[in-house]
Amino acid sequence: MTLNKTHSKRLFVAVEPSQELKPILRELTRKLNSMAIRNLRVISPDMIHLTLRFLGNVSEQQIPYLKIQLSSLIGFEPFYLEFTEIGMFPNFPNAKTLWLGLDGENLALSRLKRAIDQQVTTVHVSKHDRHFIPHLTLARLSRNVVPQELRHAQIMLQNELSNCPGKLRVDNVSLMQSTLLPDGAIYAQIYSHHLNSGQLS
Repeated sequence: MTLNKTHSKRLFVAVEPSQELKPILRELTRKLNSMAIRNLRVISPDMIHLTLRFLGNVSEQQIPYLKIQLSSLIGFEPFYLEFTEIGMFPNFPNAKTLWLGLDGENLALSRLKRAIDQQVTTVHVSKHDRHFIPHLTLARLSRNVVPQELRHAQIMLQNELSNCPGKLRVDNVSLMQSTLLPDGAIYAQIYSHHLNSGQLS
């Protein structure tokens, strides 16, 4: 049976960066924009997030269920993931995504992601659950990006990280909606769950 997209939303579960991190993300994206690389679309700092689970098109009727499932995620102490490297998916020079890598309390992150995966197994989910590499997407690329420009951007951003290191505090998870537009996706928070309090907002 095909899901009626008029009564569904494209959803994912994510961690949203705190306001304290926004200046760093703004500076990184400003640097990228200043290079004016053709066929490279820089993500707005307000749209940057750590995706923990992509759900795909989910019936609106299942959203209350997802809210309940996320609210059951309790007993997780806040933890931190440090900004590490500037990487690319799938590889250089054939990159489609330029990203900021995260590393740190990986056991805590794995435990949280595993719990989320278990909670959402009964909803309509994407069949393409790739190997999880924690990252924040900074830009998306189409074809014909000049490899030398892409490599220069990677080096420039890596140097910038040395000057302004950052840490992502993980103390909540958000149910997010993705709306696809001609010039890229926009994201909106539907629910936010505080992991260490059991509160849902």
